[in-house]
Amino acid sequence: MSVLKEIGMEDERSTDRLWWCMAGLVGLISLWLPQLLQAEPARVTQVVISESALFFTGALIGCLRPDRVWRWGAASLVAVALRDVALLAVDPRLAGIGNQAVGFYMLANSPLYLIHMLFVLAGAYVGTFTMCEQLQ
Repeated sequence: MSVLKEIGMEDERSTDRLWWCMAGLVGLISLWLPQLLQAEPARVTQVVISESALFFTGALIGCLRPDRVWRWGAASLVAVALRDVALLAVDPRLAGIGNQAVGFYMLANSPLYLIHMLFVLAGAYVGTFTMCEQLQ
């Protein structure tokens, strides 16, 4: 038993992994939302739905866990990048590509990953500030 639990303080780091995973999973679900909703195939509609979902899920996680808000954007960024690596790994048409090609693909898509992360970060900070305002 840890010293923090003995004196009555909960060790928040023990649940950090759960929140990191939840933020990453919510980010992935937000990006799959246009397919789940069977939205019209127009690219603009799909982007608006997925980025709005990223913003609102970031706000929800920012409200629920307002400390160190930057983590939720980073978790979403890592999850989306890992999803792309997994999709590249299982695609039979791309079986012969090497690590260098995967690295170039990730580098080429890094602005897109950063845009996704910005929507989550903006939502998380809005959620945190909203929660702080409600508490005061």
